[in-house]
Amino acid sequence: MSSTLGRTGTALRDDRVMTPGATPGPLEDFFLEGGGRFHGLERYGALTARVLISQIFLISGVMKIVDWNGTAAQMSERGMFWVPFFLAAATVVELACGLSLLLGLKARAGALLLFLYLIPVTLVFHNFWTYPPEQQKVQTLFFLHNLALMGGLLMLMTFGPGPLSLDRWGRRLD
Repeated sequence: MSSTLGRTGTALRDDRVMTPGATPGPLEDFFLEGGGRFHGLERYGALTARVLISQIFLISGVMKIVDWNGTAAQMSERGMFWVPFFLAAATVVELACGLSLLLGLKARAGALLLFLYLIPVTLVFHNFWTYPPEQQKVQTLFFLHNLALMGGLLMLMTFGPGPLSLDRWGRRLD
């Protein structure tokens, strides 16, 4: 492994030998040094992330409708009260906010609602410490999965929906 100095004066480690004094290319600068801009990623990265994050909520919301009674039974098994109310509310939140993320329409608000929604969902349905030992590994993964989703939602709240979104498109028309 060779080491050279990048534009910022920091050591750049690379598997190939670089010519002494050479500066890194745009991809190396972007990924290894955190500098520069990668326009394709800026344009399509946020859209791809929104599509990937939204699909789990949209599919989950549809599955609640398709198997309403089964979902209600699962909620009752976890000790929930007011199951019809919370099942309807969960379905509306997942579908409305999932669609918000997908389209990039009020995406920061949709991400915030989903973030807040995932807190009780994770603590009630994936509290792995309450499950029998043979189910704890799977529930731990679901617990961590929801934490990762919350991280993605937090990034969306922080950086916005990106240029390919209805939020941005509406601003361009003004």
